[in-house]
Amino acid sequence: MFDVIVIGSGTGGYVSAIRAAQNGLKTAIVEVNEIGGTCLNRGCIPTKALIGSVEVVHKLKLADSFGVHIEAMTFDWEEIQQRKEKIVNKLTSGVEFLLNKNGVKIIRGLATFDSNKKVSVKYENGKEELFETNNIIVATGSEPLEPEMFKVDHRNVLNSTDALNLSKLPKSMVIVGSGAIGLEFATIFAKLGVEVDIIEMLPDIAPEIHDRKIARTLALSLKKCGIKIHTAEKVESVETDGDRVVIKTDKGNNYEAEKALIAIGRAIKNRLLKESGAEFDGHFVKVNDKMETSIKGIYAVGDITGGPLLAHKAEFEGIVAADSIAGKDNKRELFRNIPACIFTIPPVATCGYTEDDAKKDGIEVKIGEFNYSANGKALAMGESTGFCKVVTEKNSGKIIGVQMLGEGADIMISEASVLIKEGVNAEEFSHIIHPHPTIGEIFMESVHDSIDESIHKFKIKR
Repeated sequence: MFDVIVIGSGTGGYVSAIRAAQNGLKTAIVEVNEIGGTCLNRGCIPTKALIGSVEVVHKLKLADSFGVHIEAMTFDWEEIQQRKEKIVNKLTSGVEFLLNKNGVKIIRGLATFDSNKKVSVKYENGKEELFETNNIIVATGSEPLEPEMFKVDHRNVLNSTDALNLSKLPKSMVIVGSGAIGLEFATIFAKLGVEVDIIEMLPDIAPEIHDRKIARTLALSLKKCGIKIHTAEKVESVETDGDRVVIKTDKGNNYEAEKALIAIGRAIKNRLLKESGAEFDGHFVKVNDKMETSIKGIYAVGDITGGPLLAHKAEFEGIVAADSIAGKDNKRELFRNIPACIFTIPPVATCGYTEDDAKKDGIEVKIGEFNYSANGKALAMGESTGFCKVVTEKNSGKIIGVQMLGEGADIMISEASVLIKEGVNAEEFSHIIHPHPTIGEIFMESVHDSIDESIHKFKIKR
């Protein structure tokens, strides 16, 4: 008899299992595939490992501008892939180590349940075993969305998992979709010499950012590294012709490439909870602030609960669920307070309200901005592309949103998320000293600019 059985060992699952065990609850976790789920095996970590190699290539291409001359620069895709696998294996084995050390029983098999007290596991050999529990946490996550019209064959027409595991680089690739997944793969392949086209049906890339200036500045940056971007264009058909993929769009254009990557989103793996009879809102299961579904004793975390499909959101929700079962006071976070990053070169990061979203909600705002090109450390690093935008509530001066594009944006957004969560006033923040010279001063100057006190930006008074 267990206190908690967790189904799924992705970020939301393994974190909730470890936290439940730390809370003194007898815990088991059921996983049919690899420990670590999508994030560690097929998502966040392997893509960032590839980006890590690509960042080195990016820097080496800038070497001459630093006064450093390199006669020849080569890379080996096979070795890049081996490095990726080494990182993935280290982290997944680390998660398994932590589960074991915290006393979590790992059960490998396919889980189903027909009540809130019993979980049946079917093993690879076909045998089944029934486990009793007081609580269930469902963390089944999501998988690449593959609508039939795109004819994903995993050879020429790929999903994100296929793209991660290519044995050799293609000469050309068409990427359908310009969300985080599409843009990160576009960056990886283009920086390594692949001819890349992006097709996006909406007017701007990175539609999840909701900020036109960020999207258009990022588009210019991507075009500089050779990526061709086609927005406001809808795919009508995907056909394979030998070793070529031909994509036709509603504008009458044909795009041909060796490979096509379909990166239009992810499908929620909600079958278990659908069959349980839990209440749903569309594809997403309804949960309360404690992450409990409409069925007492059954909790859900991560992608299946709606909101941004982010590993750190799933992790936080896993902690909330485990704490709730243990009787601790913890609750779900507002989606708007959850930071998000796109790991292009340079990266994009956002948290809280964008200017447009705030206006749609009837909030009067004041904006502060500062460019990387005016920051000493960014210039010294050779990374002068980008800017930071801070959104403040006009009447109170509270910082309610931050959007960044530039080197280190993925790091600086953590500071912004604290300020947004705590409702810190821009005037109060202006008394916090940031070290010089650092790129952190870009964020500082943006906040100062929102109250018309930026020292290093000239602003015409009206």
